[in-house]
Amino acid sequence: MVIFVRTDITANEYKLEGSHLEIETLGRFVVRCDQRILTSEARSSKKIWTLFMYLLTYRQKSLLPEVIVDHLWPEANFENPRGLLRTQMHRLRKLMNIDTAEDGSSIICFDNGAYYWNPDIQYQIDVDIFESMSADAREMSASDPQGAVQLYMRSLEYYQGDYLPECSGEDWVIPAKMFYRRLFMNDVMEICQLLTEMKQYNKVLNVCEKAMFLEPAEETFHLIYLKTLLKIGKIKEAQHHYQYVTSLQYRELGIAPSASMKSIYHQITTHQIPELLPKNASEKPPDTAFYCHPTVFESIYQLEKRKCERNGTCNQLCIITWKPNEADQTRASLEETEMSIKNDLLHHLRRSDALTRLSDRRFAALFPGLTTGQTKLLIDRLIDYFNDENNELGIQMTITIQPQMGESVYEEEEDES
Repeated sequence: MVIFVRTDITANEYKLEGSHLEIETLGRFVVRCDQRILTSEARSSKKIWTLFMYLLTYRQKSLLPEVIVDHLWPEANFENPRGLLRTQMHRLRKLMNIDTAEDGSSIICFDNGAYYWNPDIQYQIDVDIFESMSADAREMSASDPQGAVQLYMRSLEYYQGDYLPECSGEDWVIPAKMFYRRLFMNDVMEICQLLTEMKQYNKVLNVCEKAMFLEPAEETFHLIYLKTLLKIGKIKEAQHHYQYVTSLQYRELGIAPSASMKSIYHQITTHQIPELLPKNASEKPPDTAFYCHPTVFESIYQLEKRKCERNGTCNQLCIITWKPNEADQTRASLEETEMSIKNDLLHHLRRSDALTRLSDRRFAALFPGLTTGQTKLLIDRLIDYFNDENNELGIQMTITIQPQMGESVYEEEEDES
């Protein structure tokens, strides 16, 4: 990612003078004291560091021993949780072995039966800098967009991944993790909006690339990236990235393309250039079946097939073949007829159905969740529609149920070419 540095805005402005305890929590957990990396020196003390991370996360609260034990060791049954925690706290203080408060007191205090983070401690934590920079950039965006962009850029340097990834599966860390992830997402969207208004589209792509690296499953970043590629006319790059992200969603998350992704694909195939961020957020994409490249279609088929095997449901694969009127043989007229058939299919199939073009005059359609009997009724309805609406074209429509996606589906394509 390209970083744009201003001489009048530096990270040092957000750091506390005299702080010699520095803590990193975004993307990794590191504790430094006067350039000593304490977490490297005591790697084996995992339970103690987990306690430290918990106290750090809830440093604005006073915590009862029973609450701490329940959160950190919910499956354990301790007869004396207070005694256990006293032992762990003693080890933590010994492990830290630093006095960072002005009065020389410990980093963790105990009063009125509860533990709390010492408010007089001089320390520096990346999430505080990240949050402060984000807030200042947001306030600056209206009066100084360029300065806001550059401050946002500096703030994103601090977000290197999830909050405390070592404890990502623990219930107590989830609220903080989601808060900082949402802040990161909002910052990325704000930067992209400002850069788009400045027509600095390549910088939008740079920001999205870093964001997608850190959060590859977040669809919002992929949508902005695709829309920006379309905006600057990089249609082929948009096609390739679309295929990548939809395959990723199926492979990693087991989800079909969303309505927004379907809308983007429609814009890619028709070369329509959208606004980067829609002015009307309630505007809905076309309510049609999902049209995709054959390679994406096959990925969808394989995923749905596995779902059927796991859930005991049914899917149906159909091959749609059409033959033109003998008088309708010019290339232009054939292309126009095929486009008309494709659009009719997209609007008469369900939103959950997928459609692809296998070759000249051949389409494949996937109907998730339908039985053979239901598919036959659908086929009859489609045939009746084309006979009624396109009779003047003189085309012959054939729809057959295919047992499975295999070489036979493509062999006919080769015979026709």
